[in-house]
Amino acid sequence: MHLCIAGWMEGGRVGYPTTIPSPRCGDSHVGVVLYKEPVPPSSKYDAYCYRETDVSCVCNSGYVGDGTFCNGVVINVLATNTNYSLFYKFILGYSGSSVKGRELLDFLSSGGSDVMLFVPHNDGFLTNQTLSGRDLEYHVSANHSRRLYQDLRHQEVVHTWLGANLTVTHGNNQSNKLVNQQLLLDWDVPAMNGIIHVIQAPLQAPPPQVCSPTQPESNQSDSGQVAREVIHTGLEEREQRESKEDKREDSRVEEASSVDRRENCSGDGSEDRTDEARVEGERGVTWENFGRLNTSLAAAFWIRCKGLIAEAGSPARSELQ
Repeated sequence: MHLCIAGWMEGGRVGYPTTIPSPRCGDSHVGVVLYKEPVPPSSKYDAYCYRETDVSCVCNSGYVGDGTFCNGVVINVLATNTNYSLFYKFILGYSGSSVKGRELLDFLSSGGSDVMLFVPHNDGFLTNQTLSGRDLEYHVSANHSRRLYQDLRHQEVVHTWLGANLTVTHGNNQSNKLVNQQLLLDWDVPAMNGIIHVIQAPLQAPPPQVCSPTQPESNQSDSGQVAREVIHTGLEEREQRESKEDKREDSRVEEASSVDRRENCSGDGSEDRTDEARVEGERGVTWENFGRLNTSLAAAFWIRCKGLIAEAGSPARSELQ
């Protein structure tokens, strides 16, 4: 039976049955297409009559329902219900503007999905209100998380396609249920690949999380500080070792010089001091300065004796000049 002609039905409703989806007949809805309620009783329409005992309606393959309605995949249910038209429009816009939007549309259109969708009723939108891609993904549960209305427990957490979570709460009398403080108006609308719950108004997704670089920078700073301290300590230890070696070498040189002076020099020292001053004037260096210039690698030393200057193991003074 497929007639696009409105008629009176049981309960004072007006509509017509469809078995084949058509955009010109009920916006491709399969089942019973109802006119907006209530319909004034004085309106004149045809009447649909049938016999329950020998007439039954069964949904075709790929649809779910009791025969009076037959729903396809979630995205088709959105497309055929005028109360969801705003949300459906935003889904289509998102799919046409980004890769992630296309992935979301494919997920809602796939027969292999198992999704729970929280759809805001058109009446809950503010004037000129729009939904971002993140907002849309926040209304869609993660895969394989379908829950009937009666199974939604108080404080239950619902993981979403976005990655952020929704929280289910119950009213004081347990008769009302809310999702992120939005009241559930209708529920358990079946689809071949999931279920739809209608909420009072759209949900707003939380802002994206931004990873703070403070901790990594702090770690790098700490590591650099440790490295600098290790290097500084190593340099100090090296300088201390070299200083000790230089002092020991200076001590050995001074001791050898003293021995040679005692063995080879005579007089009361006045001549030595005169010669020392003369040598300092000629060479431009004092014994003290020379001692400070001495290093662990310089084993040579000066010997002063009776005004003659020579270097151990080196040519005579006249040759050096």
